[in-house]
Amino acid sequence: MKKIIFIALAFMVGITACQTEKKVTQDTSNADAPLQGTRWELTNINCAPIDKSPEVPFIIFNNDGGFSGNLGCNSFFGTYFADSKKIEIKYSGSTKKLCSEMTLEKEFSKALKNDINNYIIVEKILIIKNKEQEVLRFKATPNISE
Repeated sequence: MKKIIFIALAFMVGITACQTEKKVTQDTSNADAPLQGTRWELTNINCAPIDKSPEVPFIIFNNDGGFSGNLGCNSFFGTYFADSKKIEIKYSGSTKKLCSEMTLEKEFSKALKNDINNYIIVEKILIIKNKEQEVLRFKATPNISE
């Protein structure tokens, strides 16, 4: 009986979890974008596509172990540690502008404070996950600050 319950639960988790690798389109002409130095624009939070915001939410991981970006209105910053698959993100803070729409901003900052511990890059898509599921999804775009 316990085995049947376990199998049923595992099946349900598998169905409701993000289809991480299946949603990433394959284009063999493109190499994986590097984690560091790439402007990663946010596309999904907890598997759901994001809503429009005053500014495009993004994150840039610097070579010195720091990161910065935009939450959709306010700028944010922090530090990180990453190796080939694992990542630790320490969100430090953000500016405090009051914007007309703050929902996306709050969701993005909450997700960055989540217990994130691994990531995968497939071509131009960055997926950041916790132990159970995808937390954030980004697409690589040209870094306009360079």
